[in-house]
Amino acid sequence: MSMEALLLAVCDHLRTQLSLSEEACGVQPDGTPPPSAGEAYYAVHATGVQQLSDYAQRLEEVCGFSVTITRRGPYAPLDQDGSEIVAKRKLGLYALARRVRAKVHGSWAVLTAANVIITADEGSEANGFVEPPLLSSVSAPRPQGGGWFGAQAEPQPPSGYSVEVAFRAAVRHQKTSDAV
Repeated sequence: MSMEALLLAVCDHLRTQLSLSEEACGVQPDGTPPPSAGEAYYAVHATGVQQLSDYAQRLEEVCGFSVTITRRGPYAPLDQDGSEIVAKRKLGLYALARRVRAKVHGSWAVLTAANVIITADEGSEANGFVEPPLLSSVSAPRPQGGGWFGAQAEPQPPSGYSVEVAFRAAVRHQKTSDAV
């Protein structure tokens, strides 16, 4: 239940804080946007769960997740992909990644929202997240072909670009007898 609660909380938080619609931000199995996505899409997805504790009686989960931001490219001339899609002030991939980082890194609101979901599902306030997510990295922009957008894969030029904003260290403690 930890990862599901965290992903849902991050997605809801981004929609609220960045004024994104359900069509522009959602939980995905990986970083790819749904085929129906518009010009920009924020895919919230898991990157894994690690166990920190060496004690058999306690689970200490570190949940990792990413927000992959994709921008379609056809509106920009091919020779301006860098300036129009990647580095455009306020609207480029790096500007969008900075907004995600600012809203999620160290966010106690995300942590609280995830714990509310866990409490609702488990019926107990114990054993929730105790440390907020921390920024891990922001990837370099990656060119994406038509297959990334759910279309038939095609050769160059790219159909768009994506950047992954990775987070780590959302930590949840549980006794193994309470683990779900």
